[in-house]
Amino acid sequence: MSKFNKWISMLAVAGILLVGVAGCSSNTDSKTSESNATNTESSVEAETKIEVEYTYENNDYLVDAQWLEENINDENLVIIDARGQKAYDAKHIKNAIPVAWQGLSNMAGKPGDLNWGTVGSDKENLSKLIGSLGINEEKKVVIYAAAQNGWGDDGRIMWTLSKAGLNNVRLLNGGMDYFAQNTSDELLNSEAHEPTAVDFEIKEINEDGNITIDELMKNYNDYKVLDTRAQDEYDGAQKYGEARGGHLPGATLAKYTDLFREDGRLKDKAELEKYFSEELKLNKEDKIVTYCTAGIRSGYMQIVLEMAGYENAKNYDGSYYEWAGSDKTEVEK
Repeated sequence: MSKFNKWISMLAVAGILLVGVAGCSSNTDSKTSESNATNTESSVEAETKIEVEYTYENNDYLVDAQWLEENINDENLVIIDARGQKAYDAKHIKNAIPVAWQGLSNMAGKPGDLNWGTVGSDKENLSKLIGSLGINEEKKVVIYAAAQNGWGDDGRIMWTLSKAGLNNVRLLNGGMDYFAQNTSDELLNSEAHEPTAVDFEIKEINEDGNITIDELMKNYNDYKVLDTRAQDEYDGAQKYGEARGGHLPGATLAKYTDLFREDGRLKDKAELEKYFSEELKLNKEDKIVTYCTAGIRSGYMQIVLEMAGYENAKNYDGSYYEWAGSDKTEVEK
């Protein structure tokens, strides 16, 4: 087996082992499923930048079905299917590769262990994993999953790539289902697609959108804490092997699924602003922490908050697994 295939196998195995375990992981059976280079006006960046207009505060996060249809054969584009191997094998977008969030995270130990499921700070290993997917600073990346019918795996992977310093990464608005319903069937198939590995080196892990359990405990009262899980999880249901049921003290329920329209696309600027400011009582200057079970739905939420202009939002990727598994923390029901 080549070195490249070994890395791809690591990603696939990690995804298979965790299917059905983490409440924020990709589970299509049970739920349909500073940049490393300076931001300059170089010719390379001019060629690779994704240009799509949206009406959010920050418009550098999404592409739509039409854009992907028009650019699907771009040799400089990497398309990631984050729904899980089974869903990918059944049918996926042309030229997409399957990537599980677990394969880009620390999976040593078990859920609830300190740092389990987090990205960590191993720059060398993460650099190799990302490079094996054909991704570096010169590539455009589009990631999709199952929108409101999934767990936000695409957002978690985008969040991870951002930590690695990659800024030319976008989410496919509406996910797989919306794309399939609004484009040609010729753009969908079940043929496996393998990327060509490239060299990639992370110069520094970007921690701007991340918070650890130690940081959160130390400055807890400085943050507005958002629980992005479902109502029953917030109320105390232990559906995924959590050590204790409940939620973080004083956390506000902000369900991941409330971010979407019925067709799977994200709510527009006005709808999101109403949700964040009126329903969740957030201000743009607030320090915000998002969490879920394993930092997946909350990773997506952190990205959307940032997109909507809430620039002080951080994802707690250790999330409820880690919090409930610690003997130093409190939970509420």
